[in-house]
Amino acid sequence: MNAPITYHVSRSPALHPPPAFGGGALGGVQVSRFTAMTAYRAERVAEQLQHLIGELLERRIKDPRLARVSVTSVKVSHSLREATVYVSALDGAAVKAEVLDGLERAAGYLRREVGQRLQLRSVPELFFKWDTSLETGEHVLRLLDNLKEE
Repeated sequence: MNAPITYHVSRSPALHPPPAFGGGALGGVQVSRFTAMTAYRAERVAEQLQHLIGELLERRIKDPRLARVSVTSVKVSHSLREATVYVSALDGAAVKAEVLDGLERAAGYLRREVGQRLQLRSVPELFFKWDTSLETGEHVLRLLDNLKEE
């Protein structure tokens, strides 16, 4: 049996207390349908942003610093007003500063294109961060290779 899903939209805490914690199939927590839908919407917008920004970097941006950049993931706030775009480059961390500088200069253009192509109530502000997962993966592989040799 599924746990009950409650709606909790309240202006007066005295009249409408928050959902109860206790019992239920979800470890005793009742989940608000609004929260679940917001998280799902944020994930969908993040996927759309990742695809669109990657395509724009590949086909529209002419800056040579951004020629070999890929968008690894995007995290969007629940309000859909901020998006953190994680990027990496085939050239590795050696070009990190140049890539992030190029992305900051192109942020206005990218945001405008996102606003024109995605039908969002408000276009998220784009923040760019370097994704270290590729370097971490390479480091782990080197460590494993060293263990094999020993």
